[in-house]
Amino acid sequence: MTEFVDRRALETIELELLAIHHDVRMHASSMAKANAATNTNESIANRPRSKVDFDSLRRTSEATGLGELFSPRIDELELDLALIGSKRSARARLLRARWGDASALVACGVATLPLAEVARRLIHEPTFDLGPARSPRARSPAIASVRPAARDAVDADPLARLGRFAMTSGLRIDVRYEPGLVADAASGEYALYLRPKAYRTRDLMRLAAHEIHGHLVAAANAREQPLALLRIGCASSWQDQEGVALVLEERAGTLDRERLGTLAARILAVAAWFDGASEPDTVLMLVRDHGVLEEKATTAARRAFRGGGTARDLSYLVGYSRVRAALDDGVTTLDELRMGRVSTSALPTLRRLLPMGLVAPPRHRPSLAMSLRDTFSGTSLATSPPRRAASLTRLEET
Repeated sequence: MTEFVDRRALETIELELLAIHHDVRMHASSMAKANAATNTNESIANRPRSKVDFDSLRRTSEATGLGELFSPRIDELELDLALIGSKRSARARLLRARWGDASALVACGVATLPLAEVARRLIHEPTFDLGPARSPRARSPAIASVRPAARDAVDADPLARLGRFAMTSGLRIDVRYEPGLVADAASGEYALYLRPKAYRTRDLMRLAAHEIHGHLVAAANAREQPLALLRIGCASSWQDQEGVALVLEERAGTLDRERLGTLAARILAVAAWFDGASEPDTVLMLVRDHGVLEEKATTAARRAFRGGGTARDLSYLVGYSRVRAALDDGVTTLDELRMGRVSTSALPTLRRLLPMGLVAPPRHRPSLAMSLRDTFSGTSLATSPPRRAASLTRLEET
C-alpha cells in the first residue's frame, strides 16, 4: 500500500508531463488543421518545445512513490513525441509500440480472437457478436421510448438537441459545427464539435452517450481532480476511455451492427496501412473484399492514413472488451471510470490515493437513462447552451 508520496517530486513530474502533453496536443491540432487545409494526410515536422530527458523524468516519477502510476504514461508520451514527423518505416515500429497492431487478442465471449479476425467476422457474419454483457444494466430502456420511425428521422436542430442533453446531464458546454472533421464528432474541454451533415435521432443518441456522457463527463471530473495526471490521462486511458464511451453506446441501445461494422472497417484500414497499402488501395480493398460502403470505406482509410499514419482506431474494440469485462466482473463502475481520464489498470493505485486527498470521487455522475429520456422522448428543444470559449488545441477526435 502507498504510505508516502513526495509532494514536491509529484508537483515537478506533473508540471513536466503537462508541458509535454500540451506539446503533443498542439502538434495534433496543427497537423489536423494543415491536413484539412491541404486535403492531405501528411505528417508535419517535429516541433517540440525542447529536448526532453525522459530518463530523468522516470527517476523523478520513482521519487514520488507513485512510479507504477507515472512511468507507463511517461513511456507513452515519449512515443507520442517520437511519432511527430516520423517517416513511414520508423512510424510503423513506433505505432506498434504505442498502440499495438491488428494481431492484438480480444475476448469475445468464451473465445479469444485476433483483432483483425474480430473485424472480419463483424462485417461478414451477421450472427457474430462480442459475447453477451452479463451486467443487468447493459441495455438502457431509453431508446425504446423513442418511436422506431422517429429514431431514423433527421433531426431539425442537432446542435440544440445535444446542447439540451448536456444541460440535463449537468454540463455547460458549447456545441458547434466544425468543417474539416474526419469523424462525425470530436470533443474538446468545454465543447462538442460536429461535422456538418444530417443526423438521425439514433445518431444523436449515440453521440450524446459517447461524447457527452463518456468523454465530456470524464473531462469535467478530471478538471476537479487534485492529481493532474487524471487530466493528462493515465497510461492506457485513451483505449479504456473509448471503451467506456462504447459501453455507454451499448447501454443507450445504439451500439448496433452498423456501428460495429464501422469500427471493424477502421481496424482493417489500419491493418492495411501496416501492410504498406496506399490510401486508395485501402478504400478499394474495403469496398471490394468486405462490402463496406464507399463513403464509410473512404472515411475509415482517411482516419488510418491521417498525419502519416495512425493506429489509434485499433483501440476502440480493445478498450470496449476490457472495460465491459471489468464492469461485468464487478471490479469497477462507470462512475469510477469517469472520475477523470483513467484506465482500468490505474484504478488500484488511484483508490489508495483517495484517503490521502490526491484523488477525489467524481462529482459529475449523470444518469444516462434519465438524460436520454428527458432529451429524446419529447419533441421540444431547449435553447442553445451559453457559448464558452473552447480551443481546437484540445480537440479529441473520435
